[in-house]
Amino acid sequence: MSELDIAIAAAKEAGEKILEFRELGFKQKLKSDNSIVTQADISSNEIITNHLSKTGIAICSEESIINDDISEYWLVDPLDGTANFVKNSNDFSILISLISSNKPILSVIYSPVYKQCMSCNGKNIFINGVEISNLRVDISPNILLSGMRKKVDESANLREKIRQNIDGDIISVGSGMKFYKLALGSAGIYIRNKVSHSWDIAAGDLIVQASGGVMVGIKDKKELQYDIKTLRNEPFIALSKENVKYLDKFLKIINS
Repeated sequence: MSELDIAIAAAKEAGEKILEFRELGFKQKLKSDNSIVTQADISSNEIITNHLSKTGIAICSEESIINDDISEYWLVDPLDGTANFVKNSNDFSILISLISSNKPILSVIYSPVYKQCMSCNGKNIFINGVEISNLRVDISPNILLSGMRKKVDESANLREKIRQNIDGDIISVGSGMKFYKLALGSAGIYIRNKVSHSWDIAAGDLIVQASGGVMVGIKDKKELQYDIKTLRNEPFIALSKENVKYLDKFLKIINS
C-alpha cells in the first residue's frame, strides 16, 4: 500500500469507531486548554497511529504531540470538530497529512457521517477514489465560510466587510470540511483571523492549493509553514481557484 492508501484506510477505520461512540455514548473531559476531548478522540488517535506506524514515519497528533527536530512527519487531528461531535452535529472530520520540509505533501479529509473521503497525493485530488476534476460542478465563488461558533468572534466584522464587497453570502461550516468546500468550488473564501493549530489546517492547505486555490498568511502573503517545533500558524486567507485573482483585493480590505 502507498502512504496515501494507508492514511485513507486509517481515516476510514477511525471514522467507524467514532460513529460507534456516537451511537453507544462516550465519556468526555476538558484538557488543560479547556478544549473537549472524548473517548472517540482517543480511540480514533490509537487506530490512526497503528496504521501510520507501518510507514516508519514519526507521528504527531493533537492527542499525542511531539516536537522532535525532524523534517518529515505525519500530522493528525483524529477528530476535528469535537465540540460539534459532542453536540451530535454531523460537522466533524478526520484530518491526516504528511509533512515534509514544513510543507504538506499528502493529505486526507474524511467525514465519517457522510462516508466522504477527500484525498490528495500532492497533485491530484480524489473523493472516494474519483478525481475531483470530474466532480467540480458546484461553483459558488461568492460564498464566504464561517466557523460554527454561536458567539460573535473577532472575525465576524471582517467577514461581513468582505461579504459586502463581494455581494455574497456567509455559511457556517465546522471542522476541515471548509477546505473540502473550497476545493469543490461550493464556497469561495475562508478567513482565519487568529492563530491556528497546524493539525487543523495542514490537510486542507494542500487540498486547496492542489485544487488551484491559494492559502496564504494575511500579514505576509506567504504560504504557511508547518514547523513541528511550533505547530501553529498566523492568520490566513484561503480562496478557491475562482477567487485567486482577487487575493490582493481581499488582503487590501482585510488590512485596511
